[in-house]
Amino acid sequence: MGGFRGHVIPGTVFMLFSVWWFVAEIFQKGRRNGRIIIERRTSSKQRKDGTKMNPYLPLWYSCHGDKLSRIPMEPLVKVILALGGVLVELPFAQSATLFDENGGFLSANLPNYQHAMMYCFFGLTGIVELVIWYDILPLPPRIDYLAMAFAFWMEGFLFSIHLHGRDELNARLHSILYVIIFITAVIFTLATFCDQVLPLLSLVKIYLLSLQGTWFFQIAFVLYGSNPWKNTHSNVEFVAIAFALHALVLFLVQLIAHTICRDLWNKKNCQIKGTLTDGSCDEE
Repeated sequence: MGGFRGHVIPGTVFMLFSVWWFVAEIFQKGRRNGRIIIERRTSSKQRKDGTKMNPYLPLWYSCHGDKLSRIPMEPLVKVILALGGVLVELPFAQSATLFDENGGFLSANLPNYQHAMMYCFFGLTGIVELVIWYDILPLPPRIDYLAMAFAFWMEGFLFSIHLHGRDELNARLHSILYVIIFITAVIFTLATFCDQVLPLLSLVKIYLLSLQGTWFFQIAFVLYGSNPWKNTHSNVEFVAIAFALHALVLFLVQLIAHTICRDLWNKKNCQIKGTLTDGSCDEE
């Protein structure tokens, strides 16, 4: 499903996940909780074949609280959203028919299938996380990271061949999008091997998710908004400036938000522990 909704919906999903990951990352570093709950759970279990599960911090974040932390909410949400995306793209959009009466492909429905395949790969990440959580299969450690990296590689690939027959403005907008996606794929691939060694990778992942989300919104309003941009040379050139503004504003917003949240959280911890003296508190 192209058009306005076809870009706003995935943009909203990426933005919501970036906000959730940002809040959860701050909470995890402040409380040293969150994903550590899952680490203890996996490290204390024995697989059905008798081997012990190697402890590591999974890609996703658990909810706070004794009851909610025992439910893999984020993986479930990923699977549900992916299933909903496939249904919206194909049967609900009446685009499930792949072949015409002559046995050829229906070109009008192929973009919907491209979008549906993108949702399938992200749904796969949720399935992998659920398999690890419930120990259904003896999957190797950090396969959840690799599955997410794979999803972004495939998303970038699908969007890179999504430009056939488009005008220059449309192609420029989507070219920037798949560049963001490929960079995100590289970062998640790197995180597969050294996420715990390089803590800043978590913030980089969050930043790229939010950047991808806002750029989906930019495409929606430029091409399908109430006042679509014309395919002129000046508009095409301004797209690069618009992207730079997105990157700059998001970087400043997340930097300021991260600084404020960490400062407030540290002060709250100091007050709770009764160690606040002279307006300062030692870091743990």
